[in-house]
Amino acid sequence: ERPGPNGTMLPAGCAEGYTGRLCSLCGDGWFMQFGKCARCPESEQDSIIAIVAISFAIVVVLYVAFLLRRVMPIVVGKIVVSFLQIVGSANVAFRISWPPM
Repeated sequence: ERPGPNGTMLPAGCAEGYTGRLCSLCGDGWFMQFGKCARCPESEQDSIIAIVAISFAIVVVLYVAFLLRRVMPIVVGKIVVSFLQIVGSANVAFRISWPPM
């Protein structure tokens, strides 16, 4: 505990995840979300999930392209190129700021 106004005692330190003057900042391993500090997710687990999801999407696109190769090769090529362009520009269009690795 620490001394507060009018001789009262305040709890020592900030709540879990908070730090700084008046506990207004998020501590290491925490980030501000909707005005509150939330714990950062396990980055390794999220990376693995993202890699698996992207790999699965690529396999599906390639499989569909292989199946439709004889029917509509130009159309499938255009769809694949469009898909890759959309995925590649998603972080710019939606202003996604990826955390440093």
